[in-house]
Amino acid sequence: KTYPRRLSELDGAPYALYVKGKLPEEDRPSVAIIGARRCSNYGEGQALEYGKCLASAGVQIISGLALGIDGAGQRGALNGGGTTYGVLGCGVDICYPRENIGLYMDIQREGGIISEQIPGEPPMSYHFPLRNRIISGLADVVLVMEAKEKSGSLITTDMALEQGRDVYALPGPVTSTLSQGCHRLIRQGAGILISPEEFLKELQIEVSENSTELLKNEKIIRNKLKINATINNSKIFKKIQNEYGTFHNYLKTFTNDVIIYEIDKTTNQLSDDLSKDLQKRGMKFVGSTIIYSYLQAIGIIYSHDKECFMYKNN
Repeated sequence: KTYPRRLSELDGAPYALYVKGKLPEEDRPSVAIIGARRCSNYGEGQALEYGKCLASAGVQIISGLALGIDGAGQRGALNGGGTTYGVLGCGVDICYPRENIGLYMDIQREGGIISEQIPGEPPMSYHFPLRNRIISGLADVVLVMEAKEKSGSLITTDMALEQGRDVYALPGPVTSTLSQGCHRLIRQGAGILISPEEFLKELQIEVSENSTELLKNEKIIRNKLKINATINNSKIFKKIQNEYGTFHNYLKTFTNDVIIYEIDKTTNQLSDDLSKDLQKRGMKFVGSTIIYSYLQAIGIIYSHDKECFMYKNN
């Protein structure tokens, strides 16, 4: 297995990386999307939009799988049909934060989960500044969507500049404390983010003239489908509860109340069987991937460290 070239060229590169999924491709542009965990609706929406637009143009999205901007940018990348890579401050077999379990699972299928920490290592505060140098190191450019005057994201941008990476910042309302860090970066010479399309032009990547309109139409359609599906699924969910007492009792009919690990071949069969049964009952948007993530979130499928690979820096 090949250690990432972008990292191997840097001083203080990790001795080794543990990976669930795959590593970023060397011959494709990579962009890190970072920012505040407690972000505004404006920042979250922009992170989603940039992640989706860049990924749909073939750009790999790097981030830290954190709540807020990081997760929004990575979810946007997946929505755009692209690849994204989450760099953790703990072992790759631990989903942190737990709220992002669905994203954690989806990224493994469409990209990779990466860490220099050994499997099983818990998320400690001192791991995260070290984690940040990997995020910037795997990227060609770092985008800061929202950051306070004293923000951990600014530590990442300092590392990025030391590594020779370009930094861009998204301007926001002058009254917003969440944009003060971005405005400071712009004053110091960071590139200004105007729109995803303009940024792609600076990267010299072509974008279809109709891409923005297509993304808007797709978002409207998806939201309508979600609303209809939620109304429909809630009725079926109540029927299952009436039939089995609880939804967990319904799940036991598929698992026999046995703990299942990711490395077991039965995991895919379990999620497939459950998905088919729910679809027969009339539920919508319950594909195997969604069911798999749900089963992990409620502790029926457990992760296992044998799923990860180690890449050494020779």
